[in-house]
Amino acid sequence: MKTTYDTALSFVSCKKHTFKIGFQLKKLTMQTKGLFYITSGSGIVSINGVKHHIKPGTSIFLDSSVAIEVGATIMNEVHFYYLQYTNLPASNLDNMNSFKMIILQIMSQARVLSLLEKISDKVSIDPYISWLRKQALLYELLYVISKNKALEEKNENGPIKLTIDYMNKHYEEQLIIGDLARLTFMTQSSFCRAFKRETGLTPSGYLRELRIEQAKNMLKTSIYSIKDVARTVGIADELYFSRLFKNSEGISPTIYRKKYEPRIAIFSNLFLQDHLLALGIKPVAAPCFPTECPTETGFPIYLESQLQGTKRLNAEIPLDLNDGLTMEPHYILKQNDRNNCSTTNNEVHIHENTKVIHFDGFLNWKDYQRYIAKVVGREELAENVINDIEKVEQIAKDKLRKITVSGKWAIIRVLKDSMIVHGVTGHPISDLFYEGLGFQCDERLTYSSCRNYSLVEMVELNPERIIILWSAQESVDNLVENPLWLELQAVKKNQIYIPTSFAWDPWGPSGRRNIINDCVKYFHTHYL
Repeated sequence: MKTTYDTALSFVSCKKHTFKIGFQLKKLTMQTKGLFYITSGSGIVSINGVKHHIKPGTSIFLDSSVAIEVGATIMNEVHFYYLQYTNLPASNLDNMNSFKMIILQIMSQARVLSLLEKISDKVSIDPYISWLRKQALLYELLYVISKNKALEEKNENGPIKLTIDYMNKHYEEQLIIGDLARLTFMTQSSFCRAFKRETGLTPSGYLRELRIEQAKNMLKTSIYSIKDVARTVGIADELYFSRLFKNSEGISPTIYRKKYEPRIAIFSNLFLQDHLLALGIKPVAAPCFPTECPTETGFPIYLESQLQGTKRLNAEIPLDLNDGLTMEPHYILKQNDRNNCSTTNNEVHIHENTKVIHFDGFLNWKDYQRYIAKVVGREELAENVINDIEKVEQIAKDKLRKITVSGKWAIIRVLKDSMIVHGVTGHPISDLFYEGLGFQCDERLTYSSCRNYSLVEMVELNPERIIILWSAQESVDNLVENPLWLELQAVKKNQIYIPTSFAWDPWGPSGRRNIINDCVKYFHTHYL
């Protein structure tokens, strides 16, 4: 019997959303028909009071007037697409029950993700042309999901599904169609016909879309080169990969990466751009210190080349949010007032698409790295960055062992009339020297962070070895001419160390690497 349809589907909107860890969406009554598609994370959805678990690949069709509640777990965020449409065919779409309130797990996740991404993107400046294209993509999406459900109902553990599961797990390997066919106990030609009949794609076409989808995720969330991305998804030839990618997405992998790179403006008195750059993201605006930092840009010399085109925000004066807004950021990363660094009270007009993220400072550089990585969704990459720096610290620690194993140290900064002495912990420079590089802290400096000392108090402390950092030459010259200074045992034994440290910034990964390299060079050149 031939099926007829009373009306056509009408596309309304498609957007990608995120539910933060622990977020709960209160009961909401659907106003239109819609599709929720989970791309990552897990949680619970309640539909008309019935709870269901959701995970990546979960597809939820809801009719209008349905009551829904959704929540993310306390362990992870939930990322999903929400597609709205109206005027669904009145007939039953071949036993699909008009897609009313069904939940299914999608096998062809790469293809569904690709279609949803294209539907949510801007297609044309002409609204009608854009709507027509999204209409076509909507029908294609429902076709893919319909085939998925039909296959699921036909045979949950059928040979094609088993093959798809295998391809999803081994896409980075060199898969041979003949080998895949043998998994199903079919001839190669029979297998290819069955695969296309049930998925709408040839096996090679499905594998190609799967690899492109994985590559898109890597381009968005990693700093791997295009060549490494290609090899990771199973394509050895970088040029061939680039052609495939452009044929699929309409743009090159390089342009795709730039398109999806978040635009972030940083308002802080720390070089938080260091942490962003380590995650493969160049901020559109970032703090600089034009008089304190000995470069033309006011950025540290080891970050200058990576920050070309980044708007400089003078952090030596109160920062003005309006300066960063001219760069049209997606996010404003604003550290709450610290060390008299604040933003002006000028009237600020923030675009609705710009999100301001306020956060307090941390004592440990790793906490900054992890926090910023969480904001941009690159937590795994942050752990790799942290592990790399820890390895660099260990190598340097071994090289400096001859000088660090003897004597007790104090790290000081000389001011005009006093000096700052760092405690054993509570500041990244203390953590780097005492924990990372193995210098032995004077056991009396048990406090956290820093304290002011007079010269008289320093003489009473009388440490065995002293490292002087971040100090003006004039202040150091005045100190060494003071008779009290000459009473220190470190002075008498020539155990005063003054490396060139004005550019030292221990708050970020590149800054720490720069300090470590300078330390090894300084001590090896002068004392080892």
